[in-house]
Amino acid sequence: GTATFDYTISDGRGRTDTATVTVTVQPRPDRAPAFTPAGSNTAQTVTIPFGTVSPVAAVDPDGDPVTYELVSGTLPPGVEPAADFATSGAFVGSPTQAGTYPVVVRATANGQSDETTLVITVPTPATVSGRVFNDLNDDGQVQDGATGIAGVLITLTPIGATPGPVLTTRTLADGTFSFGPLDEGSYLLTEEQPDGFRDGQDHAGTRAVLTPGENDSITVTLGVNPE
Repeated sequence: GTATFDYTISDGRGRTDTATVTVTVQPRPDRAPAFTPAGSNTAQTVTIPFGTVSPVAAVDPDGDPVTYELVSGTLPPGVEPAADFATSGAFVGSPTQAGTYPVVVRATANGQSDETTLVITVPTPATVSGRVFNDLNDDGQVQDGATGIAGVLITLTPIGATPGPVLTTRTLADGTFSFGPLDEGSYLLTEEQPDGFRDGQDHAGTRAVLTPGENDSITVTLGVNPE
């Protein structure tokens, strides 16, 4: 807009002069929103072992409302834009298939827009499995003649910063058990000694070690590897 004002100056000796000043303020050009934390046209990578896809987020420097649009690409099976995606940038559902899924999202505010490539990586699920069996020669190895023990209580406990609840299961008729899918991290695997059997050796498999000073206890560390 325009503002006008008069001012008077004096030399201190009785002489003055007056002038009129007109100030014109030009509107600042509207700026485009920007995705955070990445900038314009920068690929953002989201790895989701399990759970939900985090929403995209863009900030408009002029404070205008931001709307979102899925421009191209295919979301992981089991994931879709939320009903309010246009205003929230949120997705709903859980991925059901491992893989890498790049999608382009556009953010628009007051006619100005920005785009980002969201690369959603769904890793192959991790599992913990094993077998409880009657080890006739007590060597810790499954050999011909070794029979599984059914109904043994197995507990898997997340340790350290690993998320998730404590899980329990019982061995099947052949003595096998399995937990999964699991988030990457560290877990403590414990077995309740079955009645009627002597306590044999514990054998730690891939990415597992026997827990020092503990019986029937194995520490497992899982790393998630995308397909």
